[in-house]
Amino acid sequence: WWIWLITLVNNFFIMGPAFVGIPFYVKTYLGGTGSDFALVEGTYAGGMIVATWVLSRYGRGLDPARLLFAALIWDGLTYVPLLWVTTVPGTLLVIVVHSVGIPCITISRITALHAIVPQGLQGRVFSYFHLAVAGMTALSIGVVGIVLTVLPANWLFAAIGVACAGTGLWGLALPTFRRGLGALPSAPASR
Repeated sequence: WWIWLITLVNNFFIMGPAFVGIPFYVKTYLGGTGSDFALVEGTYAGGMIVATWVLSRYGRGLDPARLLFAALIWDGLTYVPLLWVTTVPGTLLVIVVHSVGIPCITISRITALHAIVPQGLQGRVFSYFHLAVAGMTALSIGVVGIVLTVLPANWLFAAIGVACAGTGLWGLALPTFRRGLGALPSAPASR
């Protein structure tokens, strides 16, 4: 329940800026071109690919719940520098650092769910998570479109960065996850 609720709130904050905020930021704040936007998106992809490889190679001993919440904090805080960065190369540097956290969120969340959800319910639970991400993405995109009519794009990223980091702190503060998943009883095979 808590992972789902935190996913819901975090995705409301982060997904609209990721989809609508970045192109708006590149065009209106940086004065960039379509090619600049393509570079930013490619940097996202490259950072996520490298981070996925590193996580698969060295992340086996990490507690997935702690990694999830730490990655949510990373995801938020690494957007905050977009408040001050004024060049495309600077933005690319921020984005590559930011993108490292994305696989840490998605992979650790799925791993945590596999550990705590009974096998017979995993399909249903994963469906709820998919709907939460898709639904909050759509809602977030609409809200960000409205917000960007009154708030400059660089301030949007600073604000949502702090809000997203707050969702990770919220998760780490929950007694259920403070000690990590190793302290929880393992999930039964089915219900």
